[in-house]
Amino acid sequence: MKQIFRGIHPGVKLVTLATSIRWTAWAVIDPILPIFLYSLVGSYGETGIFRSAYNLIFILCLPIVGHIANRVSAKYIILIGLLSYPFISLSYYFAGVFGLASFAILAKAINAIGYSLDDTGRCAYLRRHMPKNGGRAFGYFETITNIWYVLSIALAYFIIDKIDYKDTFLWIIPTVLTAILIITKIPKDPADATGKKLLHHISLRSYKRAIKEFRLWGIKLKKIALISFFSSLVFTVTDFFMPLMIFFQENNLRNVILFAGIASIPGLFGFRISTIVEKHGNRVMYRSLSLAALSLFMFVFTNNFIVQLFLIFIINICAIAVSISIDNRSTLLGDTKRYGTISSLFSELGALSGILGPLLFGFLIDFTSLNITIAVGAVMLYLTSLFSSEGLILNMFRKTKEV
Repeated sequence: MKQIFRGIHPGVKLVTLATSIRWTAWAVIDPILPIFLYSLVGSYGETGIFRSAYNLIFILCLPIVGHIANRVSAKYIILIGLLSYPFISLSYYFAGVFGLASFAILAKAINAIGYSLDDTGRCAYLRRHMPKNGGRAFGYFETITNIWYVLSIALAYFIIDKIDYKDTFLWIIPTVLTAILIITKIPKDPADATGKKLLHHISLRSYKRAIKEFRLWGIKLKKIALISFFSSLVFTVTDFFMPLMIFFQENNLRNVILFAGIASIPGLFGFRISTIVEKHGNRVMYRSLSLAALSLFMFVFTNNFIVQLFLIFIINICAIAVSISIDNRSTLLGDTKRYGTISSLFSELGALSGILGPLLFGFLIDFTSLNITIAVGAVMLYLTSLFSSEGLILNMFRKTKEV
């Protein structure tokens, strides 16, 4: 293992450890959170609104956070974000105690602000310390955090029937306090740009600058951004609605946890996948998107739980390959002096897909069916794979020389 992870910056390792510990609580919460939210409102579409509200606030925060991250050490950005999580924990807990959706909405709002800081700061930190090996940095992060995540889900599988689910929200507090202690120990990273007038960047001008920043990107970086948006849009089906599908199909929380556990195992191979991504480039992205589209489409034809476990495993292997490909290409193609803004803009595109995806697919399920929605998502994912093919479509129609 030490041979594989050689060359990873010590600060990157500490950030990864802090995140891993913090995500152990979310490993128990995430699989059942859609079910919890559904119990408060009673429809797929309204459940999707919770997710969309979170992403709407997230996307409004990111331009401001991105510009601040250009001028402030990412270490401090992460710390500020983590301080919000005890309030998130208590808000979800009170939503469960009183059965009030308003507390869940408050939790989502605080979570959006906190995670915009944490995610932007973390991505900027990884890029700044490993600018020439972005794929390795993000692959290492994926592998280690998912080892912790999968182990936590394995524990949850055996205890979920023995605990009150609302109490699990309180587990967020000790894990985030531990993460804060670790982050205080990481080496300070240099900001991308100079200047201390932070209040100048906490304004509506941040949104105008974000649009201007995107317009200045090269065509290749814009293409990667669009692939990121559409793939994230479709993956909201597997991430958010499929746990609900499994719950209503199996009527068993343990099976929902098992489904989430199998879906998380591909993350263990993040570092290995990153080496393939760095070696083969965009071919990995095209093939992963195509295979994910096919696997997603197969869900339409089976209610067999074992087959569904196999399919979600394949889809998430592909999703991680796509994610690492996007992180690697955006790091290589981006301006080395603007990593804070690049991190926030890609997070912003992910948040935009997170706004539209739950609404689009949630209400599509309510008005049609889950199978039709899955089929639509599979077609969209395959079209995205064609867009990522870099001339593959044209090559199909070109005359080739005989050899």
